[in-house]
Amino acid sequence: MAAQVQSPVEERQVRPDAYSAAQQRVESARKSSETAEADLRRRDGDFQEADNAMQAAQKQLDAARARRDKARQALAQAAQRSAEARRGLEREEQAFEQLRKAAAGPIPGNKKPEAKRPEAKRPAAHT
Repeated sequence: MAAQVQSPVEERQVRPDAYSAAQQRVESARKSSETAEADLRRRDGDFQEADNAMQAAQKQLDAARARRDKARQALAQAAQRSAEARRGLEREEQAFEQLRKAAAGPIPGNKKPEAKRPEAKRPAAHT
């Protein structure tokens, strides 16, 4: 009798044919593709939301910079007006001080003392 070799029990199970295996791989790839596509759409939405928020923040930043620049310009103008006012005050204080000194003492430029009025002389009494 010829000896026949039999394969182990595990190998005797029915194997899916090549068509069925390929069909399973295609279905698996389709599910993976759909999952990746859904993830892509979700992440694109997240990106658009973040980009919109960034653009809004950029507009706020630009507006804040413009307000700051305008305030800086107004501050410089106010500082200039303040310095001019301070100089004016100092000039007025100096003029006032000169007037006060003049009122307390001789008038500057008038070097002659005031002439005294001669008193009427009375005739001497004869004795």
